[in-house]
Amino acid sequence: MLLKTVKPKTLLEKIFALTISIFFFSFLAFYFGTAFLLKESIESNFKKKSKAETELLVSYISSLIKNYNYTTIYTVVSQTIKEDPDIVGVRVKEFSSSLVDITNLDGLKECKDTLLEPCYYVVKSTIKYSVPIEVEVFFSTENLVRLITFIRKVLVSMVLVLFILSEFAILLTMKSANRLLNEIVEAIDNWKSGEVEKLKGKRWSPELTKLVSKVVEMYEELLEERKIDYKLLLFTEEVLNTLPLSRNEEEFVKKIIPPLKTLFNFKEVKLCSSKECRGEHLLAITPELKLILIDGNVPETVLKTLKNIISGALNVIRQRKEKEELLLGAVKALANAIDATSSWTRGHSEKVAEISVEIGKALGLPEEALEKLRLGALLHDIGKLGIPPEIINKPGKLTPEEYEEVKEHAIWGYRILKPVKAFEDIIPMVLYHHERCDGSGYPEGLKCSQIPLLAKIVAVADVIEAMTVERPYKKPHPLEEVLEYLKREAGKKFSPEVVEATVEKAEEIRRIIERNGRGGGI
Repeated sequence: MLLKTVKPKTLLEKIFALTISIFFFSFLAFYFGTAFLLKESIESNFKKKSKAETELLVSYISSLIKNYNYTTIYTVVSQTIKEDPDIVGVRVKEFSSSLVDITNLDGLKECKDTLLEPCYYVVKSTIKYSVPIEVEVFFSTENLVRLITFIRKVLVSMVLVLFILSEFAILLTMKSANRLLNEIVEAIDNWKSGEVEKLKGKRWSPELTKLVSKVVEMYEELLEERKIDYKLLLFTEEVLNTLPLSRNEEEFVKKIIPPLKTLFNFKEVKLCSSKECRGEHLLAITPELKLILIDGNVPETVLKTLKNIISGALNVIRQRKEKEELLLGAVKALANAIDATSSWTRGHSEKVAEISVEIGKALGLPEEALEKLRLGALLHDIGKLGIPPEIINKPGKLTPEEYEEVKEHAIWGYRILKPVKAFEDIIPMVLYHHERCDGSGYPEGLKCSQIPLLAKIVAVADVIEAMTVERPYKKPHPLEEVLEYLKREAGKKFSPEVVEATVEKAEEIRRIIERNGRGGGI
């Protein structure tokens, strides 16, 4: 079209006019073609990046809310906005109430049809909790616009270079332009498909080297961030799995040291108290506990995140311990109230509980089972509350009718505790502590293999306590006689393995009996 308009006469004029025509149409095709490709790829990656960062932030906020660590949410959101230049605001709402609202939109309007102008892009997510919590993260496209503007300028500059070169050798220029265009398209295709290794491994034209280097650098930074985020998610999973298995803070910290060391490539991770820590890079978990981190290449922000994760878990352990101590105190008070129903049973339940725990230790029971055993033994006679006081306090031997009524205390104990979910694991001890291996016990006449182990332990401890104390109608038996009686009845009334463990703990049981004084059960 341009040749027909200017009607060049000389070869130079024809070459010049042809060059301008080629430049003009190449420029249009080049500019709009690459602009379209850049728009599609960059917008798509920007949205994916925004969604991924929102999911990570929402995941962490969700873990804080589940651990009731609301005060840390504001700090986490502030730190996230500070570290990510694209994030200009975060809102965390519960119904219409705002838990956190940090926004600095600086007059930006919400993005509509395109991200290729200064605006903010909103990603919303809902945390499905007892009360739904909505999280809105605002991403500014200003850096994106600047990047695309920069790329466009670079592309225009390269086209101009092609035009100047075409003045000297149109064929060479056309060939060079075609090669350069193919390289750009290839680079964009590689970037869109995630094959960044091809970008790094190829020798690029001088015009593209800087641009490709920048793209590779951006991608590697994003990839490294994702690797760290993934490691944090794996570590959080390890923490959540370890939490229910840990009885105290120190035990929990010791269990998470191996995954902490492996995931974040520390040469060594050691636990120390405040007085023992000297001259190493320290991560303070509590005022008493610190971790020594040796030869690790972890950013400070990641260390702070690790500290928050561990501290949150330790807070859960502390709260759980407080609740367990509160429950144990309430159970002890209830046991004392039960024992107080008779003048000669004071302290009986606590003594049975201590003897039971010693037998449990000899049997190698884990700490969790020992705690259940302690609670069950403390409440084994709670069913006495359903027996008439005149029978409980009768100074002489019971009649057959009275004894049958007393036997109902095991069932009464079951009825009292059954509605309380916290006591569901100890109900078998309360219900079956008078069952015997030969089936002569009550209330169901179970055989040895049918009786739960913890109930067998409480049964032996109950007999020891009852036989070694004085009653209005009998003298106390020495512990040696009681042990001989148990050994004679092993396999008949009592579990052989429990009796064997009892004999092993004879001295400890003797100290419990002598320390606690009078008692006695039914």
